[in-house]
This record gives sequence, C-alpha cells and structure tokens, in this order.
Amino acid sequence: MRARVDRLLAEVGRAPLAWGAADAGAVPAWAWAGRGAAGRGAGADAAGEPVARVLALDPRVARRLEVAADVAVALVDVDALLALPAGGRAYAPLPRFEGLKLDVALAVDEAVPAGDLIAAIERAGKGLVADVELFDLYAGEQVGAGRKSLAWHVLLQAPDKTLTDKDGARFLGRLEKELEALGGVLRRE
Repeated sequence: MRARVDRLLAEVGRAPLAWGAADAGAVPAWAWAGRGAAGRGAGADAAGEPVARVLALDPRVARRLEVAADVAVALVDVDALLALPAGGRAYAPLPRFEGLKLDVALAVDEAVPAGDLIAAIERAGKGLVADVELFDLYAGEQVGAGRKSLAWHVLLQAPDKTLTDKDGARFLGRLEKELEALGGVLRRE
C-alpha cells in the first residue's frame, strides 16, 4: 500500500515520502495499533504531521465487516500533499529490450509484512526488478493455519539484453533462498 501512495505522489509530481512507524497515539479506533506506517515529506517537513498514513484494519472490525483477508487503508492529507515541494518528473525512455513477467506466490507466516516480501523479491532480482504488483492474498487450509500466500506480478527488465526463461529460473532460485530466511516458501502448485 505504501508503494501505491508513493506512485500517487509521483503522478502528481511530488517526491517520495520518508516512511516510518505510525504514532500509536494517532491511530483511529478502527485501525490495528502497531500495524501502520506514516509518510512524511523530506527535509523540514519530516518532523511535521504525516502527509499519508497506511493502517491495517483491526481484526475485530474486519470480522464485523465480514472481510476475510488483511485490509489496509491509506489516508492521504491532500492539502499537505499539495504543499510538498515538486519532485520533478524524470523522463524515462521506453526500454530497448523486452522484459520478463513472472507470477510468483509466496507462502509465509501471517506476521511477515508484505514490505519484507517486496524487499526479498528485489534482492533476488539483483537490480533487474522493474515492477512488483500484488494481485492476490490467500489465507486458508492450502497454506496452513497462521500462514498466508501473497501472489505478485514481477517484471524483470535488463537494460542491455532480452531476458530468457533461464534468467527467470535463476531469479526464482534466488527468491527461494530469500524466502527461507523469512520462514517462507515459493508456492509451485
């Protein structure tokens, strides 16, 4: 969800936020205390009020709403967002070489944050990860009690060559090792 907020800022020409833990005293009653992040502007704005907060929905509220999966909510202060200095939009040329898109499903303990999984994907990509997008979250008997499976679209892109299936297989091998460190596995069903 933080990545979505950062993309929103990029779309309106603002620099990315500096993210940190959300202040537990400022968490609304519907949010899960201790499971949130606050984004502040860089520089002098970093000590002020957050421009955006990403908060997990309290499990009791989720049950009352009959929401089966983890839910996060992004709160963005539009006035504070527009007050941020312009970050300037950088020109990015179209890639010269075709990318390789892989769908990966990662099963981990429920307590493992999605941000840790994104970091593991990026480390396994060794600089080739051009985009990561979450498209499914599953918790049920197929992954076991206390576990969840997150499925991601991963785009690998090299600046100097077209990537092959062999490059994809090497990425998946490195990703399996990264997941072992997090107590997770790459789902291959």
